[in-house]
Amino acid sequence: MFGWFKKRSQDNTPGPQIGWAEYIQLKELSQKPSLLEHFSSVSAGIPQVPFHVKNDIQKMVNLAQSLISYTGIDIREIIECADSNEWSSIENKLGQANVPLNTLLQGSRPALERLRTWADENNLPPLSKFDSQAYQMTGFPRDIGEILTLRQLHIPNAGLTSLPVELHFLRALESICVDGNKIKVLPSELFGLFSLQRIDAEGNEIESIPDAIGQTRHLQSLDLDGNNLKSISPEISLCRSLKRVYFRQQQHGVSLDHRDTPLSDDTMEALATLESRGVDVRY
Repeated sequence: MFGWFKKRSQDNTPGPQIGWAEYIQLKELSQKPSLLEHFSSVSAGIPQVPFHVKNDIQKMVNLAQSLISYTGIDIREIIECADSNEWSSIENKLGQANVPLNTLLQGSRPALERLRTWADENNLPPLSKFDSQAYQMTGFPRDIGEILTLRQLHIPNAGLTSLPVELHFLRALESICVDGNKIKVLPSELFGLFSLQRIDAEGNEIESIPDAIGQTRHLQSLDLDGNNLKSISPEISLCRSLKRVYFRQQQHGVSLDHRDTPLSDDTMEALATLESRGVDVRY
């Protein structure tokens, strides 16, 4: 997993840092003119791309979104760097935004140790490859460095009843899938993850979405189908990056857009605001 760390060290560039892997991959893909052209079009809001490059373009979009979440860099600047093949500004911003891995480990090791214990106590499978468009890895690592740099947490149907608050130490975490567990609460700390883009928690027992949801600047997808939702914070309307929100078939049997909905008027107004912005909201 850390082979690219070694490569950068040989180049006399900063040691293991979050975001450099995504930067290197995006830079390499941008060397292909056909991909760069379509990537620029998609980033400008023109979604049609040829089928044979669709996966590569989606990968470039995801990598760019990761860089944006790490550094606050604008997508236009990324495209300009790719067009000119001059990447120094992004490298500088990554360097400013990042902290060397060893420093991060020093400050968060106790929390990472607790996450490793949590994984052992719940018999979570070790990290391995997974063939999915959204998730390329499944399970949970036991190596402290791999835990710290984890980007995708994919642990469905694992019998989990809760998620540890220590997950908020995983600053590289972009997506979480805990479908088919027995989780009742999504920790508020989870929504403080700056890079978080996707939460899949279908088929759990979650009853509420806290005010902290409004902190997730880059959250794009939230799937809570088949839970027991009775309360959703109106702060959800502050999630400016949201593209889809699914709340279908709640266990209490009442459609959330029904006149007998358990949701407050403020929440219904917030969801209507999302819909007015083009968010795919499904009850």
